[in-house]
Parts: sequence; C-alpha cells; structure tokens
Amino acid sequence: MKTVYRILIAVVVPVLAAVLQMAAATALAIGPARPDILLTTIVCCAMQLDLPAAAAVGVWGGLLMATVVGVNFGSFLVSRSIAGVVGGWLGAQPIASATIAAVFATFAATFLCEGAYYLMAPAHRGLWWIERVALEAVYNMLLSVPISLALSKAGLRLKSADGY
Repeated sequence: MKTVYRILIAVVVPVLAAVLQMAAATALAIGPARPDILLTTIVCCAMQLDLPAAAAVGVWGGLLMATVVGVNFGSFLVSRSIAGVVGGWLGAQPIASATIAAVFATFAATFLCEGAYYLMAPAHRGLWWIERVALEAVYNMLLSVPISLALSKAGLRLKSADGY
C-alpha cells in the first residue's frame, strides 16, 4: 500500500506542478526570470526515486509540459526526460539526502534541460538566452528548497537499499 501511495505522489505532484506552471508562472516572473515549476518538481521528485522511476517522471513531466505549451512536443519530452535522469542519477549519490543537493541538482538540470531544448528548437538569440536561463536557474534553485522538503515530508522515497 505504501508503494502505491508513493507512485501516486510521483504521478499527481507533476500534474499539480503543471497546473501551477500554467496558472502562476507569468505572475511569479521577476523581470525576464520565470520559474519553471514543473522542471523543478521533476528534478526534486526524481531525486527521491530510483533511476528508472526518475526517468519515468521525466517523461511524464515532458508530456505534461508539451501539453501545457502546445508546441515543440518532442523537444519538451526529451529535455524533461534528461532532467528526470539527471535528478535520478544525482539522487543516487551519497550526499543526495541533503536538501542542498536538490538546489545544485535543479541548477544543473535547468542548464542541461534548457540547453537541450535550445539545441532542438533554437528560437532565441545567444546572449539574451544565456541571461534568461541563468536567471531561471537561480529562480528554480530557490524554488527547489520548499518543493524538496515537501516531497520528503510526503514520504516519496522509493529507493532500494543500494540507492538504485
């Protein structure tokens, strides 16, 4: 029963994050920096799961993001899958139990995810894009702390004894 609860959390939390992304991301923008609530949630969820489940959460998040945005379906699917795998891999490291690990994982995943998206669907100019992604990464880092703590309190941990 506890495993079903954890899987349910891993499925429902990204849906709630996608709804929040659609409803509140533009209102939470500070200048050119917009939070990517769904990406941050994918990474924080993936850090709590084993690697195959983390990749599945990344794919699920990619499907949700592509549905919310409505364009570049494959680009969102691949970039968010990369974020899930990065979060799952970083979550398997010994320091992953610390909340600060979620901050660094979110920072790294934001750059990797946005970089992959830029390579697949280049629509932005170079320096403006770098500035926007850097500000988004900082915003996502700050957002990852409450999300990571909430997921830990919800009991999402779904790893085997060896971390994989």
